[in-house]
Amino acid sequence: MIKSLIGCCALLLLALLIGCQSAKGPAYAQEPFAVAKPKNPNNALVYIYRTEQAYRAKSRSWPAVFLNEQPLGALKYNRYLVAEVPPGDYILAATGFSKASHGWDFADKEAKFKLQAGHVRFFELTAKFDPSSNTMLGGRMKFLVYLTPVASEDAKYAMYELHRAD
Repeated sequence: MIKSLIGCCALLLLALLIGCQSAKGPAYAQEPFAVAKPKNPNNALVYIYRTEQAYRAKSRSWPAVFLNEQPLGALKYNRYLVAEVPPGDYILAATGFSKASHGWDFADKEAKFKLQAGHVRFFELTAKFDPSSNTMLGGRMKFLVYLTPVASEDAKYAMYELHRAD
């Protein structure tokens, strides 16, 4: 009985060692999001994205997004929008006051910026629980909403699992 137990242990150890030897590198390696260049080199690109957040905060509601009052579309959860535009001054706005939005009841968020030819700008829209509203007698938790400029190096990793909005 002891011989068969030792034999089984030796066989398991051998299988484990063979399995470890055959593994080469991480089992999951995904390339970061590929940042596009403007099709016209005299233009610039603007990306706005909304990643997965803790507790899927406001995942069933979304704002409509406008660039200089021109609609880009609805920014749903785990999605991004992109626009190719000429150089100039811009205002990016996320609002619930549009037919394209759904259940988005926050104050409009805006970002003002300037674009030059060939540049690519990124903005992240986030809706997070407000930790100060987490009180026992406070009722429903409230949310904080941000529209934040993001560096290209950070954005490409945040966006690699996102899908382009319809």
